[in-house]
Amino acid sequence: MKVSDKTIVFLGKTICGDNGLMPYKSGPQLVDYFYEFGSDDVYDGNFPTRWVYTEGKVSSYNNTNELKNIIEKAVDVREFVNTEFTVEGVVKKLNKFLSFDDYELKVVKGTYKVYSQKGFLVETDSVSSLSCEYIEANLNITLTNINAIDEIASNRKLLKITDLLGREVTLSKIIDNTTLLYIYDDGRVEKKLIIE
Repeated sequence: MKVSDKTIVFLGKTICGDNGLMPYKSGPQLVDYFYEFGSDDVYDGNFPTRWVYTEGKVSSYNNTNELKNIIEKAVDVREFVNTEFTVEGVVKKLNKFLSFDDYELKVVKGTYKVYSQKGFLVETDSVSSLSCEYIEANLNITLTNINAIDEIASNRKLLKITDLLGREVTLSKIIDNTTLLYIYDDGRVEKKLIIE
């Protein structure tokens, strides 16, 4: 996940609590916050200002899968328990910035998740555990045998075929039991599970 510099600045000031949207986090609390994402910083006398530290950490995770997790943790409803702040207020403002980067936060079973405005985001470690039943129940995808598909004639043109991680694939290199995204020039995306 990659976001713009302006979104990074906003995230930094939001996470540390400097823009008044979230509870204030002290330097040690910020170190603890990023520890969950692999940071091994130590709070000491050489610690930068809180917002500079937070902005730098968010920037260092830009263009990684962890940035999604950092954003989702920031809007975890538990962060707002017993405070005068509301998660809805943060999400509303954050979505204004994320929309410029083609992302948005949506509620899924009571928690906020980052979605691409072009489709959903999937964490790489969870892709291997998806079952056919889970896909049909939770992703609203109908599974079809590839040999039984009758293409409906239309004027749309197939731009590319990718796997769930966004890697472009060709029909000759499709592996059985693979979920593919067919991306068309009219903006439509078809999700297909290939079962041979």
